[in-house]
Amino acid sequence: MRGLVLSAGAANVITTTSLDQWPQDAWEFGISSTPGRTMPVAFETLRLGRPLQPWGRANLLGPTPADPNRTGLIYRQIDDNDGLAYGGNLEVTPPLPNHPLGRIVVGTMPAAQTTFLARQQVQGPLIELNTNWLLVGHIDEFMAFASVGPTPAWQVVWSDPLWGMNLLNSVPAEEPLFYDSPTTELMFGTATGGSANTLLDDTPGVDFTTGPAWQFVRIYDGPGARQIAEIVDRTPNTLTIGTVWRFEHVEELENAILGGLTAVTRRFGSWFAGNEPQGGSRYAVVTGAKMWSMIDPQISDFVDVPALITAGELDVDSRLAVRSNAAWNNIVLAQSALNPALAGSGGFTNFVPALYLGDPDSARSMFAYIPGLVNFQEWNGQLWMPRPFGPRVSGKDVFETAVENAFGAANVHFIDNWDTYHRLFGEVHCGTNVIRDPPAEYQQWWENAP
Repeated sequence: MRGLVLSAGAANVITTTSLDQWPQDAWEFGISSTPGRTMPVAFETLRLGRPLQPWGRANLLGPTPADPNRTGLIYRQIDDNDGLAYGGNLEVTPPLPNHPLGRIVVGTMPAAQTTFLARQQVQGPLIELNTNWLLVGHIDEFMAFASVGPTPAWQVVWSDPLWGMNLLNSVPAEEPLFYDSPTTELMFGTATGGSANTLLDDTPGVDFTTGPAWQFVRIYDGPGARQIAEIVDRTPNTLTIGTVWRFEHVEELENAILGGLTAVTRRFGSWFAGNEPQGGSRYAVVTGAKMWSMIDPQISDFVDVPALITAGELDVDSRLAVRSNAAWNNIVLAQSALNPALAGSGGFTNFVPALYLGDPDSARSMFAYIPGLVNFQEWNGQLWMPRPFGPRVSGKDVFETAVENAFGAANVHFIDNWDTYHRLFGEVHCGTNVIRDPPAEYQQWWENAP
């Protein structure tokens, strides 16, 4: 990101606080205008007591290159801190026929903030979407506005979890998700035997000792399926394993990711009893994998657990399909609330594939399983998107291919935000913010208000 910004000659600011890397949530940037005077402002959300609040007041207010006099602060005075009021839950539409300054779009949000926003009038009435089905509860987890791509008109972009499921259906079952990088090496095989702590393949695709430095092996089909183990030793045809993890179904996986003490199933130095690999066990080995942070009940502390899983395992788990349907139903409800307001605007609708986990019958439970592609930042005619680490076909991530086809490959930059944001339930948009120069007509709101 820093390279992209600096190469365009723009200013790049990195917040220096610890334990708070969410600048999208802390503020929204805009202007405050009267005839003869326009002042940039930082609108501070109801986010009291977090480290970025004092950082913002110390670093954002005051003279800037755009305004040598003063950048102002706008905030709703209230002693509260509500995550639903954060900036990731607030967007503004492009200009609309009867609203040339656009309209504010919010998710489920406390009245203390929505009444304050509505009182400004010039970008109202507010469009309110239900976000109570999401763990974090922000609209940037399932929709965004963009003006990038082969069609010059702006667009509203929605997550499409059914498309995500269809992409899983379209790839070979052995293709992994959540490998460590686009250059991670993969190999697939069928075991000819094994023991309590080994996997044997008499004819592996490559000599285990002369090939790449394999780090993890996952059994995705046959005896021992649903297990992943670290590799601690190798002979030409045998892998010796150390720690093993196993999640039988999506519920166990999502509970473990969310920190359930009893959900992490872990053993040291051997496969699960009765689930040792045998002849016919199909496996994948990789040189690296992404990690989830999970509570280990044996030590009551967080540990890293490899996220590696295969497309076939997700595809056959009907529970994930139920969750995808539930997520899609909620997104359709949001579309039915937003799309009528956009009628006649000249924009169009676009989609990105997605997958969510969470209990479809519980409020505030769902989160992006694959890094949320809709949670992007648009800047300088480009989209910065989280790298999805989806299954690959001919060496190319099928989720990335889908996005490049939708927006144009030259307009998209994929950024690895797994460790810094994704496994903390956020993405690129949550971790960035942009101060933009509004057109002149936006500054003269009194001539353009509805």
